[in-house]
Amino acid sequence: MTLATSAVRGAAATYGAQAVKAITQVASVIVLARLLSPSEYGVVTMVLAIVGVATVFGDMGLSMAAMQSQNLSQQQRSNLLWINAALGCVLGAIIAVSAPLVAAFYGKPELRQVAESLAVVFVLYALIPQFRAEMASRFSFKWLAVSDASAQAVAFLVAVVLAANGLGYWALVWNQIVAAVVTLALIVIGARWKPNLPRSAPGMKPLLRYGVDTLGVQLLTYVSSNLDNILIGKVFGSGTLGLYSRASQLFRLPLQQIATPLTPVAIPVMSRLQSEPARFEEYSRRAQLVLAYGLGAVLFMLIAAAEPFVSVALGKQWAGAAQILQILALGGVFQVFGYVYYWVFLALGQTRLQLKWSLIGRIAMMLMMLASLPLGVVGIATAVAAGQVLLWVLNTFCALPRTAVRPFPLVVAALRPGLIFGTFAACSLVLQAMFPPTGPVVALWLNVMGAAFALLLAWLCSRHVRDDLRAIAQTVARLRK
Repeated sequence: MTLATSAVRGAAATYGAQAVKAITQVASVIVLARLLSPSEYGVVTMVLAIVGVATVFGDMGLSMAAMQSQNLSQQQRSNLLWINAALGCVLGAIIAVSAPLVAAFYGKPELRQVAESLAVVFVLYALIPQFRAEMASRFSFKWLAVSDASAQAVAFLVAVVLAANGLGYWALVWNQIVAAVVTLALIVIGARWKPNLPRSAPGMKPLLRYGVDTLGVQLLTYVSSNLDNILIGKVFGSGTLGLYSRASQLFRLPLQQIATPLTPVAIPVMSRLQSEPARFEEYSRRAQLVLAYGLGAVLFMLIAAAEPFVSVALGKQWAGAAQILQILALGGVFQVFGYVYYWVFLALGQTRLQLKWSLIGRIAMMLMMLASLPLGVVGIATAVAAGQVLLWVLNTFCALPRTAVRPFPLVVAALRPGLIFGTFAACSLVLQAMFPPTGPVVALWLNVMGAAFALLLAWLCSRHVRDDLRAIAQTVARLRK
């Protein structure tokens, strides 16, 4: 089986199961939003915003090191697993002991039991990454995708049953625990890998250095992505945080369902293309086209139809999330346009370069959040969106030119769909203000049709757009074989 075939089949398997996972997560958002209040969502988000950093430390970037390496021995893989396991146990214990401090920080005693219960989740998730990396290195993408989808479905059913029986935020706590247990069980079964006992092995130092650099980037990303939740929970309370967290989840859902699952597929394949710069760049460009046209369309539709979408998906009690969703989705567009850069840095082993520019961009984002606090939740959301724009600029014009990949083809691949769907969103907002639709369902339908018409018009008028869509169609056709 060729590398290209492995990549295509991996992506096909990933997207097949990912469709099930996407349906499950959308159903989870819609159903649980009607069974639980914003305040109940806020309680769990308060805890996860602080203690969730343990997930980042539990992996320590070592799973990415394992996927990027092309010659990893059995003992090296085993040592990475035991390092992750030890970190997970230590961090789980720290979270359990720190639970009273989390409750005291927010001034909500009930958070203590929530934090203590969630401690076990981070121990379980620390055991998963190396089994996942083992499967990715063997291109066992189908089982990986099925495991994730199955875990989400079981956890969703448990959460719905508990929420329907009046357990409130505990339904969300058990959702986290069940997802971790089922994922670990299925990944271990699918990996069919028995690690050795830990002992000294040559070549560990470069792996740990790669992991530490990747950890730095992931840690910065986590802190800057959760500082908004911490600030809102502390200053404005669990109800407001619940609204903000649902808006944040809705804008991140497309990225999590399309881009994130492809990382275990993209990194091993791109790592093996390092010695072929032309193929590496073309692979990156095609990935950019798929993400920019696919996710770009979704995010711009969220910008154009945030109010009717929130009304239909979540219900009237969540109406305050619409404006927040609109702002975050605008920042999400630039996050999507820069997502392929993340793959490039990891595949080329340029983690130190990525860390340097992430440090600058993420610190600037956090400072903007703090400065915008007097402007309320909308001000914080605007700071988050501005931070995503800044990160894209820094990575495009400062970081990427220092690699073997030219930024220009990737920028152009994102620019055309950005102009097409950005123009559509702007026109849609103006028309909705002048001629308000008769209801949210009608508004959603008109926006979907408007986005499709914008793409059709661009296809008719631009040869470059036709070339882009032809390249995407060829990629999809290969996925279906």
